[in-house]
Amino acid sequence: MLEKKEDNSRQTDCRANDALNLKSAKRKDRLSKGVLKLIIVSALCVSLSTFISSRQLESNVFSSSRKLLPQAQEKHGIERNLVTVLPDGECEWKEGIIERKLVTALPGGGCKWVAGKDVNQDPDFELFSTAIVAFPGAGKRIAFLQLEALTELTTRDDFYPPSNITRYAFFKTQYPHHEGIWSWGDKCSQSVYLLTNPRMALVTYLFILNEIHYATDFMTAYSHLNRVFTIRTPIEDWEIWRKERALAEIHWWSWHIDFWMEGGLYRDIFTHELTTPEHFRRLMDPSIYTQAELGVWQSQLTDVQPTYDPHCNGVDMPDCSPTAIASYERMMDPSTGPKEVAKFTSVIEGKAGIDFVENEVRQCAWEQIVIEKGSGRRDTRDREGPPLRDYAFTQEQEELIMGELKRLRDKYSASEWSSNTVAVDLVGYMEEYIEAYRDNPDVMYPY
Repeated sequence: MLEKKEDNSRQTDCRANDALNLKSAKRKDRLSKGVLKLIIVSALCVSLSTFISSRQLESNVFSSSRKLLPQAQEKHGIERNLVTVLPDGECEWKEGIIERKLVTALPGGGCKWVAGKDVNQDPDFELFSTAIVAFPGAGKRIAFLQLEALTELTTRDDFYPPSNITRYAFFKTQYPHHEGIWSWGDKCSQSVYLLTNPRMALVTYLFILNEIHYATDFMTAYSHLNRVFTIRTPIEDWEIWRKERALAEIHWWSWHIDFWMEGGLYRDIFTHELTTPEHFRRLMDPSIYTQAELGVWQSQLTDVQPTYDPHCNGVDMPDCSPTAIASYERMMDPSTGPKEVAKFTSVIEGKAGIDFVENEVRQCAWEQIVIEKGSGRRDTRDREGPPLRDYAFTQEQEELIMGELKRLRDKYSASEWSSNTVAVDLVGYMEEYIEAYRDNPDVMYPY
């Protein structure tokens, strides 16, 4: 495949834009703008207002990397409408092909890579789809690559330009984080949750923002996808973001887990108390409301009754609570990786429209993705830049991280969760993160 190359002058301009964007973020206390801008720009460029208006009114930053092939080449791939930015600042859509290389068994043992395929698009074809859920920057790529390799079926981002392909075996999402959007309607029948140590998750989240030049609309984000999983953020930029956003995003990290574990129950991000649909909508757009304003509104609420996200009431998804939970760190560890992947496969295998490769090939598939990197697709290990240990949190932030880890551990250790196997696994992961930090306060996972 051919990678888009940036010339030196563009790199210089982009670097300057990054600095301006960070300063703007500091002044306005925001990382993403309202979706109204996204809708307007989308409509002007490609008359996609009908498609966009059917989605949730939330902003999104794209975290996936795609490679385009020249149209003249004959390749087995997946056609997509992808956006390109023209020299005069306008935009257009062009057909691209995404080559997915997935694993299949060899007659004499071992495995090889083959082109992935879409599921049957016939609406009468019975298909059981799964949402792969995680905090932004939390390693979803490794999880969906594993599932793609084991099924030879493809995955879609939670936000993606329209195409003639609408049904997928897997959808990856960050919803309800302000970088995510529920775009798959009622196509998913269950969710699985991927955890990452918050110290790593928050840092890699910023890496992605930096790589797409802090894009606030999807056209800009797509124009920089060739940078994704290549660059670690400069330390001076990390320090600005850490000061302005880290404390809030630590709360977002734990709140995100609560939302899915409790089946879409509305809670305040900062107090974890029950909240109303109106206040929940405010929480979803930090570009408009400050933390202080949000705190005042929450404090004024009285007699709040439990309310669940309308997507989780059985209309779009029977139950938003994850059927399995796994950790990125364990999925990457050679001693635990294949068993960790099996937590996801155990709740997907045997479902309608999904066929897995043979058991004896699954170790090979894991090795090809994690050890050999046979998929040909970048992940966080490909980034170059300062050592991870240099992305340090302040003492206040470290204390908040530890406090949230303990809060989640204690909450899901309670008797009402004792029969929930996902909760039991979650408690174990929280213990691992707590112990890792106790053993080495400077820990930053190497994967």
